Amino acid sequence: MNTGAIEECQAPSGSCASDCGDTEICVADACLEIIPKAPSGQMLDGVGLFGELLHLADGSMMLGYYDRVLGNVHIAQNTGSSFTSVGTFAHPSLDTGMWLSMVAGTDNTLHLAFQDASADLLMYTTFSNGALSVPEIVDDGVRDGENRAHPVGASAAIILHGDRDPVIVYQDGLTADVEVATNEQGSWTRNTIMESPRLDGFFIDVAGSDGALWMSHYFYDRAAPPMGELEIITLD
Repeated sequence: MNTGAIEECQAPSGSCASDCGDTEICVADACLEIIPKAPSGQMLDGVGLFGELLHLADGSMMLGYYDRVLGNVHIAQNTGSSFTSVGTFAHPSLDTGMWLSMVAGTDNTLHLAFQDASADLLMYTTFSNGALSVPEIVDDGVRDGENRAHPVGASAAIILHGDRDPVIVYQDGLTADVEVATNEQGSWTRNTIMESPRLDGFFIDVAGSDGALWMSHYFYDRAAPPMGELEIITLD
């Protein structure tokens, strides 16, 4: 209910001289506007979510983004005055591209990490020579000894650093732990680097410095005020 200054809950009271409108309520003998209940937090539909813009060594500018309407991953290239689509991964039964993160190698190959939101899997693909590779599953959420798969891949951040192969840092959505996936000799391995009663792994970002990898993330901890803080740690 809108009182004109502060929004607060009020029960109907008093009597109004005339009937209130369909979007009004009678409170203390006055017709006041009803403020609808705010929608629950959810990701908006649209094209261009999780946009990643990179300037490559060869001078080209590449844009990766998520089409939430169709559930596709898109790569576009700057042509000087506009961007032109040069690659799309679309699958009729998958919703790919949520939490997209993209980085470029020294050979101008693009490396992308993102979630398949239809199954909550973490996936990886590359874009090179005008083509996207077939995405591969990095983490399917299956854990030994557990009957249900974990939703994984939220807040994914990918990095190439020095002579390392791709490193992807992301959240396990069931436990709110932070996971790191690395690829050596074509096989992905996963390690849990933050496992605690608090909720870790929100808004992850990664960077490299002097041979070391660093991660920033936001965590929530109801046991100690403030309830949440930004934290920066080294991954090595």
